[in-house]
Amino acid sequence: MAITTTHTRIPAGARPGEANLAQLRQVPVAGTQPGPSASALDVVQAYLKVQVAKLAELEPQVRTDEFDSVHQMRVATRRLRGTLRSFGMVIPRSETRDLAAELTWLGGLLGAARDGEVLPGHLQATLEPVPVELLIGPVQARVQGYFAPRRASAREQVIEAFGSERYVKLLANLDRLAHDPPFGPQAAAPARHVLPGAVRQAYRQADKRMRRADLRASCQADEEGPIGHR
Repeated sequence: MAITTTHTRIPAGARPGEANLAQLRQVPVAGTQPGPSASALDVVQAYLKVQVAKLAELEPQVRTDEFDSVHQMRVATRRLRGTLRSFGMVIPRSETRDLAAELTWLGGLLGAARDGEVLPGHLQATLEPVPVELLIGPVQARVQGYFAPRRASAREQVIEAFGSERYVKLLANLDRLAHDPPFGPQAAAPARHVLPGAVRQAYRQADKRMRRADLRASCQADEEGPIGHR
């Protein structure tokens, strides 16, 4: 498999979870192309290494509140979950169920923090076309006043999670999975025979979930009716 690799030094004073991720032995560089003979496990494992490394890279950025870092870390978490869900014939889902649940836990914390970042802007954008005479009081200030403490609380929970044994264990288990994954029934099969079908199936499942979500939202809107008729 043709994958460019880098090596990461262990930073001085690193916590246990940070050291595990710093010891990623061969982290593939995103965007490299696997060879035609690569196995399904080769490709999935390479992708896992990229996302695990990304998770480690983003933690200090989230701690210092760098722009978009919460969003990017949440994306990495979702990509890891999606990989475990979509390629169960390569890495058995029965072996990663607990790990997927812990990724859901971390993703939930990051999701709440992300909501605190974007919801105020979305709400204020919906108010822009409303005539000033129809707005009662300092609405924008009230929006910020409502969301600011919630954002701070959600961010505090994320930072607290970073220092927990639960998070350290999650990082260690991700590192272990990325370097020594269990073999599923199609792990050794050529990637070109296995992965395209798995990706198509994952897309169909995601499309069904989106359609169901749209239907629920539409039904809810119909039940509530126009604002003026509530």
